[in-house]
Amino acid sequence: MRVAIALSLAIAARAAFPSRGRDPRQNKASAEQRKRAEREYYAPYKFYGRPLHLLTDVEWGNFERRSRKPRACALPADQGVSFYLFSFLRDDSPGLLAHFLRWYKAAGLDFETHARFVLHGNASFPADSNAARTAQVFQDYGVPAAAVKRISQYSSSIKVAEVNAYIETLPADAWLVYPDLEEFFAYPCHWGGRVLPLVDHMARQSVDGPMAASIVADTSRPEFAWLRQLAATTPHYRDAPWHPSRAKKVDFVGGEMYDRVARSWALEEVVPPPPPNTVGRWTDADVGARSLFHQFPHSLRATGCLLHARPFKHALTAVGCRLEDGTFGNWRQRFENSHLTGCYAKEGGEWVKQIKTPVMHETPLAFAHFRFTSNATAALREKRSAYEAAAADWRATQGDPTSAADKLALANLNHAQKTYRAQQLLFERLGDKLAFRDEVQLVLLLDCNEDRPLPLLDPRTGVRPPMLYGPQTSGRLPDLKRRALLGLLATDDPDKARKLATALFTVYYPEAKNLTKSTPLNKRLASYQLTGARRGDALAQRKRRDDKRNARNGGF
Repeated sequence: MRVAIALSLAIAARAAFPSRGRDPRQNKASAEQRKRAEREYYAPYKFYGRPLHLLTDVEWGNFERRSRKPRACALPADQGVSFYLFSFLRDDSPGLLAHFLRWYKAAGLDFETHARFVLHGNASFPADSNAARTAQVFQDYGVPAAAVKRISQYSSSIKVAEVNAYIETLPADAWLVYPDLEEFFAYPCHWGGRVLPLVDHMARQSVDGPMAASIVADTSRPEFAWLRQLAATTPHYRDAPWHPSRAKKVDFVGGEMYDRVARSWALEEVVPPPPPNTVGRWTDADVGARSLFHQFPHSLRATGCLLHARPFKHALTAVGCRLEDGTFGNWRQRFENSHLTGCYAKEGGEWVKQIKTPVMHETPLAFAHFRFTSNATAALREKRSAYEAAAADWRATQGDPTSAADKLALANLNHAQKTYRAQQLLFERLGDKLAFRDEVQLVLLLDCNEDRPLPLLDPRTGVRPPMLYGPQTSGRLPDLKRRALLGLLATDDPDKARKLATALFTVYYPEAKNLTKSTPLNKRLASYQLTGARRGDALAQRKRRDDKRNARNGGF
């Protein structure tokens, strides 16, 4: 498998960079084509600036920290706005599902009348299976059978069709929350909601935040007046995306995922929370052992940085698309994939895309992404197969792409396949579990533990331009460094892998110094730099050669 992946990566690298013997005019044309493809790649997510961090428990990662009261709140129940939940999920993760339902119930979603779950799995299953446990979790959290639809197949097109079919049933002024099972959205308190009644995401577990509903059984007693005040509705400001007097009308709120990782770096099994309506109060041991945020305490930008996938989702989506006068008319938002929507109107019984592009709220929200659990391998295998089938179907029905739009569509499918293929190299087996390989851990800690970088200062004015998503601000691991890492991971020869690791961490990272009083991270880096081959001269020469060629081709 690794040999096949290495060959495919080598072919992709050869196609991406022109050979030195090519005609200069071909080099220029190729560079222009890459520039155009790059603009089209970033354009749909252009306005995703740095996100607002609402959770307070970040242990790894130099993200925004808050040590006092939590800033994560539920959606408001008293603003005259209806919120609906839709989720497409698998039936093999009952532990994660219990946390998911607990989180979104606390966030103010009504599972009985304002939710739909599309469940991928078999309709019949053994009594002791994960599918049976999943059915029990739905029952425990009061999800009626009518709100759960079972299907036996998965594809990205089926997923999009299901969410759009649900949107058609909703009122135009409603808002949709559309998370996958591993996505936990949180919302600002100044939108008018109550503090989330969970201690899961709290770093401090003294008297801060929403301890009331999780720890204290009866907050009506006089001695808990301060807790009632703490959990009361916060002031409602016009920043809320649905506010009628808002100057800038918006159609959705963007979200950026921050991946959660277990302390052991393994893909751990999720321990479920206590069932709802459990008699008695939670103990501190329950909170520590069963909180999903404590089970996966570390936050890193693995998706956007290491995997080169776009880490954006809609954290909240308006059902209707506003016209120029602020009304909805017959326009609706429809999902074009899991990450993007368009404005559509029904004409002659068909949905027709309109010129208007949905407007994003000016403040995207960071959210926790629990993709690296014990079920990750099955989900990864399923998504990779789905994208491979979609690409094969596209080629069978469309043939070779001719228009720019067709080329971009096929390029996105191919990019998704490569992303999921590369993910399989990141792990090694430790006992009965998969875990991140040591080289991957080090790259994540060194390169992917901060927010995406701000744009560079304008050299003429000294002013920093607005934060937009693009090559400078994507926070992606540089292509040459990532290619060197994947080449190392795809190598089966231990001696060669050791030499490639030494070369990678010597050429692309600063020299580890002052080892006597060094941090553990610096010592780990030094362990690679001071063993095996000394300087990775061949890789260094290649890097200099590629830099020169890229400079000649306009920086691409």
